Amino acid sequence: MRRAGLVVSRAPGGRVLVRVERLPRLGEQVYSRSGKPIGRVEDILGPVASPFASVKLGADRPPPGGLEGAQVYVAEREDARPGEWRIRLARR
Repeated sequence: MRRAGLVVSRAPGGRVLVRVERLPRLGEQVYSRSGKPIGRVEDILGPVASPFASVKLGADRPPPGGLEGAQVYVAEREDARPGEWRIRLARR
């Protein structure tokens, strides 16, 4: 697994905001440090230089407040190249 980013705050509707290091795909599964799935990427927000991901927490998730400040992870992707997310966002 690779680090996706840091949970910075709770959001309405059972979501958390993650300051991402590398842009995840929409719908991609997000995991805790222990490897347990906690939710899926629902939306990408913010500026291209420092985006955020809105993660919808799953039914058997930890409480959103307990995740603040935690590192979260996504599965490794073989097809992603460094900087690819900047190209994809610029084309939108």
